[in-house]
Amino acid sequence: MRRGAFRSIQSPNHIESSAPVSHLTFGSGTLGRQTARSIACLLSAASSLQESTFSRPFAQHSPLSDLDGSPRLSSGFKMKFGKQLQLGIYEPWKNYYIQYGKLKRIIRRLRFLADREEERRKKQAEKRNVSNGSLSSVQMTTLESGQASCENTPLNPKRRTLNQSNPSMGSLSDGQGSFHGEGGAAADESLDFFAVVAEDMSRANNFYIGKLAELRISLEEILSERRNAYRSHHTSADASYLLRLRDIYVDLAALRSFCELNKTGLYKIIKKHDKVMQTATLEGWLKTIERQSFSHAAEPVTLMEQVTSLVSRDKLIEWERFATEQQMRSSDDIFPSVRFPNLAASVLVFVVLASTPAVLPTDPAASRCLALTVFVVLLWVTEAIPYFATALLVPVLVVLMDVLKEPAAAGSGSGGGGGGAAQSYRLMAREDAAQFVIDHMFNHTTVLLLGGYTISTAFSRCQLELRLASYLQHSLGEHPPLFILAVMFLGLFLSMWISNHTAPILCAAIILPIVRDLPTDSRFSKALLLGLAYACNIGGMMTPISSLQNVLAVSYLEQMKLSVSFGSWLLISVPFCTLSTLIAWFLLTVLVPPTDIKRIPVIVFDPQGSVFTRRNVTVMVLSLCTLVLFALFACIKASFGDIAVVALLFVVAMFGSGMLSEVDFNSLSWHTLFLVGGGNVLGKAIASSGLLGYLSDVITCALPLGRPWLAFFCVLCFCCTVATFVSHTVASLILMPIIASIGRTLDMPEAVVLGAAFAVSAAMALPFSSFPNVNSLLIVDDFQQPFLSVADFLKTGLLLSVVVLLLIATLGFLLIRLVL
Repeated sequence: MRRGAFRSIQSPNHIESSAPVSHLTFGSGTLGRQTARSIACLLSAASSLQESTFSRPFAQHSPLSDLDGSPRLSSGFKMKFGKQLQLGIYEPWKNYYIQYGKLKRIIRRLRFLADREEERRKKQAEKRNVSNGSLSSVQMTTLESGQASCENTPLNPKRRTLNQSNPSMGSLSDGQGSFHGEGGAAADESLDFFAVVAEDMSRANNFYIGKLAELRISLEEILSERRNAYRSHHTSADASYLLRLRDIYVDLAALRSFCELNKTGLYKIIKKHDKVMQTATLEGWLKTIERQSFSHAAEPVTLMEQVTSLVSRDKLIEWERFATEQQMRSSDDIFPSVRFPNLAASVLVFVVLASTPAVLPTDPAASRCLALTVFVVLLWVTEAIPYFATALLVPVLVVLMDVLKEPAAAGSGSGGGGGGAAQSYRLMAREDAAQFVIDHMFNHTTVLLLGGYTISTAFSRCQLELRLASYLQHSLGEHPPLFILAVMFLGLFLSMWISNHTAPILCAAIILPIVRDLPTDSRFSKALLLGLAYACNIGGMMTPISSLQNVLAVSYLEQMKLSVSFGSWLLISVPFCTLSTLIAWFLLTVLVPPTDIKRIPVIVFDPQGSVFTRRNVTVMVLSLCTLVLFALFACIKASFGDIAVVALLFVVAMFGSGMLSEVDFNSLSWHTLFLVGGGNVLGKAIASSGLLGYLSDVITCALPLGRPWLAFFCVLCFCCTVATFVSHTVASLILMPIIASIGRTLDMPEAVVLGAAFAVSAAMALPFSSFPNVNSLLIVDDFQQPFLSVADFLKTGLLLSVVVLLLIATLGFLLIRLVL
């Protein structure tokens, strides 16, 4: 927002404020920041709306308004109301504004359903024409009159009317019981639209009444003190008095802007509904809106006049200039994403650990790596800074803290790096350490994820994810828990063939059109996203190619001259993973019951566009061929060397041919790729520093080697715990060599190695434990607000990890021994 757009709104006299800006500081901390935000948003919104949108449709058009009353810039550019609302909204009150974006999407769904119903009727009429052959003119007249009568049904938007005697109830004149099939969905959507309008109007009105009463009481208290105080007229000498007046004045101006935005939004969204659906409900709703208290902002103006009578004109101008400066500072905040208390606590723990070498006195590098690992985990858990920023910090700390080691030359270096191993190690030079961490930031896993994101983008271009989501919604839309189960099994199946790194990306594209219309605190959206993550984690156990830990498990078994065939693996994993997914779904429905919605919103896509255009067919064929190569990579490994090469080939084909554009490339989730890359570097640092060697020695010495099953269970717990904190990929890379050695020691290598691979996949307690968890965590709504938090994963993932771990130790162990 530009400073030139400000108008003085503090009094009915419209005090001019053209004098040079002078800085004035009123308070600090939270109060100061909130005041700055309030003044900034109210001035920007009121300046563009007070002369046009608030008075329209009840007054004449403003000179700066278009024919429909929408404010526009002097150059002729017309600002959309959605942007005005976004700029003018007052952050502390954001939950009380009209849900303009959601209502627009409901209107689009209504239009989509109406068009689909009209298309269905046309097809039925064509079928009747074909079955009856040529019709006589009398028959044709009868058929046309019948079709015309069909148009006068509640399904036809041209004939749907609102019961204007009580529009806030949103009832349809024909009643809800007359709808069936898609028509019933249309009726439900229409009812949803007017129900949301009525809910938003009531919420805004109740907030306005309560806030106005609060401000009125506060102002009366000040006036009473002024009357009773002997020297109260010396306002310039009473800083506290001025601060209280300023805060009341700011809130009154914000309340006025609040009324304007909500009233204008209600008018515009109902007008848009009537225009799109060709109905006439606006007049009845305007009468209802006029009866609401917030529709008349006279009292805030009156109270603002009382404030202006208590202070000088110069003081009011100072307040506005203060707002201008604070707005510029607020928009130029250099630390908007930092949670300073969490960051301070994490740094304190880090400093204490880093300055306490007694943790591992024989190996300072491992001790420093332990401090680094704890610090990074705390930053992730507390969300002190964004996740990907923490991941980018890992390589920096690894280099600066000198935790990387390399084998020393014969007769030089110092021992360590493996709990007393014969091989001697020395600290890696910082030049070599920097090169090492950069090399491991973008590796096999990140390239595979890049291919997965490209496949997801290609499918989105063909609207395949919307069509599949529409099919699931049509089949299970009335049963939200079953819809969650269907999505979970879809993620499980896709993870089986295209890895659990690619599957959650594709599934997220399917469910995103559904969750984006739900509030971020919706239990259904949380259960759906958590269910997808957990199902893809379990899907990482399904086949030898489902996850990196499975690939490594097969590789280390082959080094021991042991083999597990694809069919044998399926005999173990299919019953186990199916049962685990059902248990995960049951736990989610109990811990996060998705009962807050009764029907899943209809998915809107372009029904006129054909899926089978040449471009779409080419994209689908190339995508499916890539997925097939992923699934059959074991057979073509000699040709390509690494599955990441296959993914990179598809990326080149899509972007090199122009089927996907540079904009598509720039819109890929690069923050997720670097989050995974930071995890890779952390895992390498743990292994290189010798910290992993110490941990493995402690675990091996603590194992009850005389009791094989108990030792097996201890190994599972160790693997799951490590994977929880350093991610599946990192844990599998650093643990599998140790697990293979332990399995040989226990004389049951197949059970220990496969069980450990399953246990790594069972780590689901933290959002950064696995890529499916990260993928669900990073899904946000239209306002970039996440649906999930660390607490959501801890609440459900920790219990599920324990349950699946116990299942591996019992059913999994039994299946492995029976099959192998």
